Amino acid sequence: MSDQNREPYSNFSRNAIETSFPEESKAMDALQTRLQFRFNNVRWLYEACTHRSVGSYPLVHLEKLECMGDAIAGAAIVDLLSRGDYSSRFNQGDLTTFRKSCVSRAGLSAVSSEFEVFKCIMLGSQEKRLGLQDTDKLRADHLEAVIGAMFFDSGYNQTLSVIQTLFKTQLTKCITGVFNCE
Repeated sequence: MSDQNREPYSNFSRNAIETSFPEESKAMDALQTRLQFRFNNVRWLYEACTHRSVGSYPLVHLEKLECMGDAIAGAAIVDLLSRGDYSSRFNQGDLTTFRKSCVSRAGLSAVSSEFEVFKCIMLGSQEKRLGLQDTDKLRADHLEAVIGAMFFDSGYNQTLSVIQTLFKTQLTKCITGVFNCE
């Protein structure tokens, strides 16, 4: 599913973004390589990487995508643990506990750090000086926004595949019983 009714970054100028945020722009290219996922419309990624502190240049920022990414990430975690041989292994309580752990601030921040997703976020100068990019909250929010952007760009199945990669460590712990779902 792609979002036909809403275009991201209606005032998008890749050159302007690359000029204003050269390090973040390079990090976005590297992130797509690490995730083995290429955006069909890179504007979604730029929107997911834009913090509202950037100011009036972008009319959009990551918060709406963050909301969608939170929902998609939670659904995908439950979906992955409910497939095939694992479907009878976990009861509803286990799935809920594990989903909450994966999409918690700490869980998302850890994944964002592992895959260096946080390096892509475009912040206003004051927020950057304050080190906002190093907070667990922003790392978690940003990862959710990137997941939301992938969903709008390429639909659920491709996003599910990336989520499986992102959360491989946590999923393996749950499946092998190392993760305690209590």
